[in-house]
Amino acid sequence: MRKVRGGCRGAVILEFALVGVPLILFATGVIVLGLDMWEYYTLAYGTQSTARYVAMHGRSCIQGDSSCLLSVGAVATFFSGRAMALDPTKTSLVLTSATSTISCYPVTSCTSNTTQFPSSTDNGVNFDVTVSAYYTMTNPVALIVPFAPFGPLSFHVYATSRQRIVY
Repeated sequence: MRKVRGGCRGAVILEFALVGVPLILFATGVIVLGLDMWEYYTLAYGTQSTARYVAMHGRSCIQGDSSCLLSVGAVATFFSGRAMALDPTKTSLVLTSATSTISCYPVTSCTSNTTQFPSSTDNGVNFDVTVSAYYTMTNPVALIVPFAPFGPLSFHVYATSRQRIVY
């Protein structure tokens, strides 16, 4: 009996190496992919809610009250509040109205911008505003295997939302 048990020495370590290591790598990959999907969802949600926020602050949102007008800084701050899962230094925001386009890279560079958005000529009923954003993500494979030749180390994901000013 002792001879049989002694012949199995090291089998647990071998089984762990054959099954456990790939299982750990797979679980890590699923977690990293889930985090990347969450970041993309946050980007899309922030873009859509910011476009709606801008559209709801049209020229006559409160009977022409000037306190209703937005600045680029207010829009960038609103976006940052809706996209809290994203690193602001890796996030870019592009605000487009009928006649102007304002780019914020990174998004924190526009938080102190007092320029009105949309401008007074573009802030009327039936004008469209577009909010686009992109975020630089790290390749999930590069997180698991840092020196593997599996494509770029980072890539951009985009989200765009267009809303019409209704009042």
